[in-house]
Amino acid sequence: MRIVIIEDEEELGILMENYLKKRVLGQNEGSVTIAKNLKDGISFIREINPEWVILDNNLPDGKGIQALGNIRRIARTTQILVMSAMTNLKDEALRNGADYFLGKPISFTEINRIINKSQ
Repeated sequence: MRIVIIEDEEELGILMENYLKKRVLGQNEGSVTIAKNLKDGISFIREINPEWVILDNNLPDGKGIQALGNIRRIARTTQILVMSAMTNLKDEALRNGADYFLGKPISFTEINRIINKSQ
C-alpha cells in the first residue's frame, strides 16, 4: 500500500508516518511519503499513484479542501482522508471529493480503523 501524507506540521507528519509504517503497513510492502505543501503533495500523488492520501486542510500554499477536485481528477480511485481542526468543514470536504473526514487533534487509532475498514 502506498500512502501520501500532505501535512505541514513536520512533527505530526513524522508521527503519522511512523504509526502507519508500524501499525498499518506492518510487514506488508508499502510506503509512506510526506509532503509539506499542496504543490509537492500533488507531485507525489502523480508520481506514486497512492491508494491513500491523508490531507491536511490548512497548508502553506492553499486549502486542502479546495484542492480535492484536482486531487480526485489525478487519482480517481485513491481514498482521501481530510484532516482539519475545523470540524464544520466535514460536509464540504465530503462534497468536494473526500472519502473520509477526521477532526484534529487526530486519533491514530481512528486512522487505522478507517484504512483497515476500507480494505
